[in-house]
Amino acid sequence: MSNLRVARFEDHRRRALKRNYDIFLSRIVYRGTEIFPGLEVKLTPGLSVLVGRNGIGKSNIIRSVYNKFVTDSSNRSKFTLPLVKDVDCKVSVRFKNNVVLDASGFLFDPCGLIPSVQELFLSQENIEELVESSGLVELSEEELRVINFIVGANYSSVSVASIEEGFEKFPVVPYFKVVISDREYDSRGMGLGELSLFYFYWLITYMSKCDGARVLFVEEPESFLPPAALDRVLGFLFKVGDEQGIPILLTTHSERILGLVPRSHVRVIKNTIDGVRCSEVVTANEPLRVLGLSAVKRGILLVEDSAAEIFLKILINLSRTHSADSFYYVKSGSEGDIRKQVKCFPDAIDGFRVVGIFDGDMRDAVSGKEYANTAYCFLPGVIAPEKLLMEYIQSLKVVELAGVLGMLPDRVIEGLERAAGRDHHDFFVEFSKEVQRGFQDIFTLVCSHWAKSNEALVNIFLKELERYY
Repeated sequence: MSNLRVARFEDHRRRALKRNYDIFLSRIVYRGTEIFPGLEVKLTPGLSVLVGRNGIGKSNIIRSVYNKFVTDSSNRSKFTLPLVKDVDCKVSVRFKNNVVLDASGFLFDPCGLIPSVQELFLSQENIEELVESSGLVELSEEELRVINFIVGANYSSVSVASIEEGFEKFPVVPYFKVVISDREYDSRGMGLGELSLFYFYWLITYMSKCDGARVLFVEEPESFLPPAALDRVLGFLFKVGDEQGIPILLTTHSERILGLVPRSHVRVIKNTIDGVRCSEVVTANEPLRVLGLSAVKRGILLVEDSAAEIFLKILINLSRTHSADSFYYVKSGSEGDIRKQVKCFPDAIDGFRVVGIFDGDMRDAVSGKEYANTAYCFLPGVIAPEKLLMEYIQSLKVVELAGVLGMLPDRVIEGLERAAGRDHHDFFVEFSKEVQRGFQDIFTLVCSHWAKSNEALVNIFLKELERYY
């Protein structure tokens, strides 16, 4: 029996992103073509996600690559629009153990496909004859349970006919008839979101029965769907990657999808002075910025002061899954205030959680049964962040520190002389005054340089924080 728990889908997600695939689309190159001259898209094993503003060409990329994998098993025929049909596109494919396999492409494009499919049925005068000749098959109890989960409904009966003739663009088209609350209707009377989810279920089942290697192309799966339904679709996509080893090339505008995919699997398509180009994601919030979206807030982080907040934001921006914009920040004032405040909040509500972020020098003070049910972690090191960073810049040569701060070495010496002997709480304040630069500017640059030089400590901290999210 299929395990449809949300926690199980998270297991599928982790495994799908890590597993070894039999087929890997490694690179797409466009040469001598009108719409994408010189564009090169480097992909990742398993799931690759393309993001970009409307009109940048994501659909043409998906369709031109899909055309390379159309076979008799595919659910849609080749695209024949000139911009796609005539594209000079080369797709590099790698195979596990160098065993070359025949590969079939499959397309899930709700925005373009679902209205067309419904219109086909609405325009057919002999639809009943087509359905009867194809054979209408009622889903089993287990299959019904799965479709009810995907759609978020309670159908008492669902039947499907896979029609394999009569439609030029669609070699095979599923037709559905359902019963819910004693009401019966079919694909012609479904809403676009409902029909999209039914088609998605059918396509996943259809692919599983096809021989050879398979590649799934997904264009903006969020179309017509509310967030809860999209979550279930994503869960099944990860399940397909995990259990069937099917690589997926997906485009999206959804921050919900981007929040579930490591940035190493995301590629940004954008206009440059050299034309349309593809780049890897540098920061976790870059795809959202490109799309004009704001990061989904995952929680509230309680810190002691401004220095801890700056340090924390630098560290989070190095995460593979989050950005500094993913959280709200509260400067509690002291470690005692963090203790009081973090105990006032319940466990996570819909993934949103309050976490206390203590300075590193609080590791021995914050522990034991008193904090057993409290969400908290510690900044890197075993001392306060200002002290950690003060000792760090004091270990650098003047010329190197000048390069980090973007100022003349003589100016750095003057700043160090003024701050010499100061308590770590005052060190950066006095240094900033002398060099006539803001505290936040100076401290941010130093934090960034420290983080790049201490990758192991940064990763340990991020792992501790991300267990709550």
